[in-house]
Amino acid sequence: MRRAALLLLLFSAPLTSEAQSPGERVALAAWVDTLRRARTPDQLDALSSRVSTGKKQLRQLRGAWFNTRRGELGDDRFAFERALFDFVQASARHRDWPWPEYGVASVFRLLDRGSYVAVGSDGQQQGESHADATWRHLRAALLRDATMPEARAFAISVMVAAGDRELPGVQQGSLDRLTSVAAPEADVWLVLGRTLRGRGKYDSALHAFESALTSGGDASRLALERARTYRALGDSTAAVSAYWGGARHPSTVGRSAYRTDLAWIVDTASLREFDHATTDSLLPWLKRFWAQRDMRSAKTPDGRLSEHLRRWAIAFANFRVVAPWRRTMFARVEFGFEGGDPCIASNGRFYRQLAAAPPVDSSDLRRKEPLLDHRGLIYLRHGAPVGRSRRAFATGATAVHEVGGEPQELGFEVQPSQSSTAERKASRGNS
Repeated sequence: MRRAALLLLLFSAPLTSEAQSPGERVALAAWVDTLRRARTPDQLDALSSRVSTGKKQLRQLRGAWFNTRRGELGDDRFAFERALFDFVQASARHRDWPWPEYGVASVFRLLDRGSYVAVGSDGQQQGESHADATWRHLRAALLRDATMPEARAFAISVMVAAGDRELPGVQQGSLDRLTSVAAPEADVWLVLGRTLRGRGKYDSALHAFESALTSGGDASRLALERARTYRALGDSTAAVSAYWGGARHPSTVGRSAYRTDLAWIVDTASLREFDHATTDSLLPWLKRFWAQRDMRSAKTPDGRLSEHLRRWAIAFANFRVVAPWRRTMFARVEFGFEGGDPCIASNGRFYRQLAAAPPVDSSDLRRKEPLLDHRGLIYLRHGAPVGRSRRAFATGATAVHEVGGEPQELGFEVQPSQSSTAERKASRGNS
């Protein structure tokens, strides 16, 4: 009934081509800021008398934002649905206004964050998740106005949080809009650099990271991004230098990036040691961390760090889960372990945990998607296999890795084309 009523309203609502004035945009932004300063339902209710003030064409949007905040503060699904109804109707009335589409995206992000069940809300396509609806409406807002500060900040924040994920069409469309302005923000260059690196365009990625730095981007996080990219190009010296440069005086953002980098290869006990290191002691801690691995692996100084960066480049270039946004349609890659070594069993638990919950930003809209398949997870920790066997598993092959100083068969599907590509890249700049 609601959808039928909405359709009637849309067809009967007069369309307007009148552009939203700068004053109206400023008024809406101020209203949203006022609502966000309300920390309790009672504080929000005190603002209810102001919903119907201002210009007539803005009252519906003011009410929609009020209900958005009501839903957020009171965990009120009905308030969210009412806000969506008003935002969608306003979007149909004013087809060149970005604010209604930005509002729809904001509500769907809150529904995703609150783990609400998707029920086919207004503005949601059949079978569409709340996260996907967020991306689609956010892109629509940017298509209407690529310069809207609020929509840009929203899009940039969720894209940065997504890390090194491949961008499907809608998200790539948003990035295209973000880069269409004369002077993109530093984090737009960061996202662009990651995207280019994911496509194997390493020189262009480095240029984007340099542009991010000159635009005021976080130096320590960008140093880690550059280290990975230099290593993908086979330049071990530049990669190690960039890594240590970023670790010397890391910001909060940079520290988080270095921690996430380690979370792919070490357990929670080691991460707790990282967390306990103070800002001044973090660099010495990392120096000891990699020096100990150099000794165990009989590597030259920084050899194990260089190898880690090399493995990262190969794993992310060759062993990503294909089209993870399809959720249930990609083929799962199984793995197993031979023998009864307790260390190997522990590794199995570690890999299963990484596969189910990879180290990602908690604000990542795509946090429920897998990132690397089991080949990538194993490669990051153990590197290239020293041999291959195709006898142990009926459903796939095994690769022989050295674990704890002994060769162990780790079973997973090895595609000849992918493995040969990985080996060719691994040979470049190897320490």
